[in-house]
Amino acid sequence: MVMELLYQGAESFVYKKEERVIKKRVPKSYRLEEIDGLLRRQRTKREAKVLEKAASFAPQLFSVDIKTASIEMEYVKGILLKDALSSLSNGERSVIAKRIGIIITTLHSKDIIHGDLTTANIILVGERPVLIDFGLSFFSRKLEDKAVDLHLLNQVLEAYHPLEAENFFEMILKGYRPSADLRLRLAKVESRGRYKSRGEL
Repeated sequence: MVMELLYQGAESFVYKKEERVIKKRVPKSYRLEEIDGLLRRQRTKREAKVLEKAASFAPQLFSVDIKTASIEMEYVKGILLKDALSSLSNGERSVIAKRIGIIITTLHSKDIIHGDLTTANIILVGERPVLIDFGLSFFSRKLEDKAVDLHLLNQVLEAYHPLEAENFFEMILKGYRPSADLRLRLAKVESRGRYKSRGEL
């Protein structure tokens, strides 16, 4: 069966084979071979572990081959949130945003940091959001890391979906229900981001 290349990234190639996706981390010639192999195996193992723990709102994990640094998972049929957001009704946006918030808080309650929360990494299956691309994910209990996870999503919304950003992120936070400590940390992270932006002007 021929595999169709879906995506070619800096770290990995993603292929579609029938109704499954195969993600292969590719060797990097600029790294020492031994170090490169170790990094690819470690990152593949970590991503597979995250997929297992995020099973109800991520592609189903079928198999992992640590030696070849490859993962076989479910092919999720749907539309990327980045392509759908502007065409959704206000009611649909509210429902989807709150569900995304619930998903993220569930991730964070398991100490999983996605690391690349963008509207290009969320697939809508009807009104059910599914998170994809856990290649930068890691485990952390730190409020800072959880706040940065949310902040990066807000930045993407503001940059690429300015008309919907404010209300959509507000609905995400309603679903997430951040603690007072996390709200404070998120405000600090956002403040640092604004200060940095002004400094670069």
